[in-house]
Amino acid sequence: MRAMSEKKKDMQIRMFTEKLCIVLIICGAMFLIAGWISDWLWQGMFAAIYGQHTGDTGIAGMATDPVIIGEYATLKPLINLVMYLIPWTFYALGCGAIVTGIAGQLLDITYEGICRIFRKLRAKQHVSR
Repeated sequence: MRAMSEKKKDMQIRMFTEKLCIVLIICGAMFLIAGWISDWLWQGMFAAIYGQHTGDTGIAGMATDPVIIGEYATLKPLINLVMYLIPWTFYALGCGAIVTGIAGQLLDITYEGICRIFRKLRAKQHVSR
């Protein structure tokens, strides 16, 4: 009876580990997609405000009031920083979650392989006695 409950507990732990790894891989993929969308949106926002190329002026180039021009100039480095920081944070989280999920699956497969080998060795020892 006790051996059956240990088998059941071991099976539940394996199923939980497998589900956890799958969730990590899916979350990692979602983070990568969020990073791509965030990158696309921030690049578009920066291009609309400050222009895509050096010759473009964007919305900031249309302003004539010196106060507004100063505000645009003050915000440019902050927006430039954020437009790279947020997507790369999503990319890093996504890659980390995917690598963790895959590593967890590989470790689980390795653990199961080692357990099978030892079970077979124990079975051979019990049969030979």
